[in-house]
Amino acid sequence: MAKIYNYQKVVDKYTTHVLRTELSVDNEASSPVTELCTIDGWTYVSVPDEVVLPEQSKEVAETLQPVTLDAGTKAAIVAASPHVRLIRERTKEKIRAALTLDDELKLIRDRIAAIEAALTAIGSAAKQDSVYAAKDAIVQAARDWGEAEKAKLIGALIK
Repeated sequence: MAKIYNYQKVVDKYTTHVLRTELSVDNEASSPVTELCTIDGWTYVSVPDEVVLPEQSKEVAETLQPVTLDAGTKAAIVAASPHVRLIRERTKEKIRAALTLDDELKLIRDRIAAIEAALTAIGSAAKQDSVYAAKDAIVQAARDWGEAEKAKLIGALIK
């Protein structure tokens, strides 16, 4: 897990004061600390639990604080973070490497149908959402038509 901190970067005549993290021998950043985003002048960083931040400059130390994530703050960070966007894109690429969008949607629809059948079998009368039911009927009618058309085609090829 990680702790989230925020702070304000301070720009003076000579430098931009940013969060200090550990540096490697060649002064390349080697810390697992990740800058998530900046929102309204506050920079949010993710610091793994096992990492202890080094002493900070006075300018940064004055504003550095741990963040208790509430739903609004979490949503804002998720919306603003280029890291989250990249993770979402890579996730989509991994799924699309194995499944088309149509395959994924069919998988979801089939799972919903199986759940509904199981609930009906155990006597649970889960109230079906009328908007979902109407749109589901459209999709099911299209799928039924498609199956019938494939049957005609395959039947014609077999004869």
